[in-house]
Amino acid sequence: MTPTAALALLAAIAVPGAQPLPADPFQRTAVQVLRGDFGKQPQWIIDGYSKALEGRGITCAGYAYLTSYGPWESPSISGGPFAADGARLNETMCAADRGLPFGVLVWADGSLRVVRDRGGAVTVGAAKRRCRANSRNLDFYVRSGERHFRVSTPYAVVPGDWRD
Repeated sequence: MTPTAALALLAAIAVPGAQPLPADPFQRTAVQVLRGDFGKQPQWIIDGYSKALEGRGITCAGYAYLTSYGPWESPSISGGPFAADGARLNETMCAADRGLPFGVLVWADGSLRVVRDRGGAVTVGAAKRRCRANSRNLDFYVRSGERHFRVSTPYAVVPGDWRD
């Protein structure tokens, strides 16, 4: 998205009453982030949401079974401090089933993450056993077990390679 187009998009959504929020949960979050409803965000998040709203825009692709992993688990379960692609794990990352390539952005539960990891139990089959509507399995890295996920939730995918 060109800077001019991004400014036009922000101007259109920043004017109170200019347009209602989109019905799609992913697009609604993207609009809210871009107009500043959640405060200042890192540039990669702004770029990801801007890219997702270009043209006809990206919408939720279905439901994913969302779980979480992190340093609060045994390294034999969490895989230790490094993702499968060698990067040190942090809360910008997630593991995904093999149907999603490394580097794409995924959105679930209001959060945008970069796929940089795989998990032995992170499979579409495991997700479908939880709920037939699930078409993906996502595992978000979190630092605290108090933020543990186990929920079916809408998800979206922003293509490209968003790794640093």
